Amino acid sequence: EIIDALNFETVGTDFKIQPKYEFLHEPKSKHNYYRLKINDLDGHFQYSNVIQTELKSLAETLSIYTTKGTLNIDNQSIGKNNFQLLIYNTLGQKIKTAAIVLNQGRNEFSLDLPKGVYLIILENESERFVKKVFW
Repeated sequence: EIIDALNFETVGTDFKIQPKYEFLHEPKSKHNYYRLKINDLDGHFQYSNVIQTELKSLAETLSIYTTKGTLNIDNQSIGKNNFQLLIYNTLGQKIKTAAIVLNQGRNEFSLDLPKGVYLIILENESERFVKKVFW
C-alpha cells in the first residue's frame, strides 16, 4: 500500500508459489494504491505495476428491504462490518437501537414492529446510510 507518492508499506505477504493468490486488509483511505514485490528463488525481485483501488460507499454496497417481519440487509462489501442500527418512526421517535455486525452477503434481523413506515439508519465511525422502509 502506498504511503506517499514514492513510498509503500508492506501490508502482507503470501509465500505460496502459485499463479493465484489473495490478501485482505483494512485500507486507510477511500483511494488506495498497491503493487506487488515478486521475489525470485535466486534472491532477485521485481515490482509489479501500481494499481489503484477505490472503496465503495455504504450506498453502493448495502441494500435494505423487509419481508414478513424481517429486516434484510445485503452487504456486498468484503468481510464483516460493525454498525449501529437505529430505527425511527414517521414521528421521529427512536424505536430501536442496536450494535450489529454485518457479514458479507444477506443478513436477516427479526423485528417485532407494527405496520408502518420506518427510517432505518446504519452508521459507523465514518459513514451513515439512511433508507425508508415499509413494514
